Amino acid sequence: MERFWNKVDKQGPDDCWEWQGYCLKGHGRLQYDDCVQYAHRVSWQLNIGPIPDGKCVLHKCNNRPCVNPDHLYIGDYRDNAIDRSRAGTNPKMKMNEGDVRLLRDLYSDGWHYKPLMWLFDLAESSVHRIISRTTYKWVT
Repeated sequence: MERFWNKVDKQGPDDCWEWQGYCLKGHGRLQYDDCVQYAHRVSWQLNIGPIPDGKCVLHKCNNRPCVNPDHLYIGDYRDNAIDRSRAGTNPKMKMNEGDVRLLRDLYSDGWHYKPLMWLFDLAESSVHRIISRTTYKWVT
């Protein structure tokens, strides 16, 4: 446990505590329990307890190197995808919530698919799925 905390820039209780060791794509990584794990998951295990099977440890702060247990929470893969979309860190999701709202508003104002496709650089099927709320269901 001391080895873990030696690699953390621990600030105030409400601040992000950033991992200072090895990082990959922004997330801290370290050897723990005989395998390489994300630092925020190790922080959860050390401070809160086991991570339920099939669950993710997510960041309330959207700061990938943060290991402050008060900034972490348990979610599923869908929650993780939504979080990443909101933070703009999901490479598979081209739109942020503001873009989705704007596209839907423009469609409601009478815009047709073609100009929306051009404006947002999307395929027609993507525009349709956003308008019909097949994708980005949580965006109101």
